[in-house]
Amino acid sequence: MSWQLKRKLYAAVLWTLAIAPWCWVGSVFGREFLMQRELEQLQGQVAQLEADLQTTSDVQPLSAEQQRLELMKWKLLSDSDIAGTMHALESVAQDVGVDLISIRSPTSSENGLQLFDVTGRGAPEQICSWFAEVENHERLVVVESGSVGPSIEGSVAFEVRLATHHEGGRR
Repeated sequence: MSWQLKRKLYAAVLWTLAIAPWCWVGSVFGREFLMQRELEQLQGQVAQLEADLQTTSDVQPLSAEQQRLELMKWKLLSDSDIAGTMHALESVAQDVGVDLISIRSPTSSENGLQLFDVTGRGAPEQICSWFAEVENHERLVVVESGSVGPSIEGSVAFEVRLATHHEGGRR
């Protein structure tokens, strides 16, 4: 190997040895800086989430009297009222614009339980409103099962089994 090549090789090695510690220090401080910045961003997100949680937790719990009145909102009839329940389902459907295709009331084998099979169609918003109104109706109506699918002209068809409860015997 020539003397000039050895000299260049030694210079490169010395240069590398001289600069390597500074590169290592720079990488350590660079990583620390990036991690500190990421930590500050995450702390900001946590503070925002805590503020959001605080605004949602400002809702006052119901008093005992309000809870009692809320529970009394639903009526448990003394006997099954098939016609009255069908009429209530239809009137709620008319109010929100849902087209009910059929309402059937199969015989229930359980005392105090009356089932209703309902099929209908409407816009998704209308169907959601219908379910909300049915579930908040003064007559206790429980959605037991159901399915939803596409229908004509962009509307949605649904089939649902509803149950009402009463104090009487079988129907």
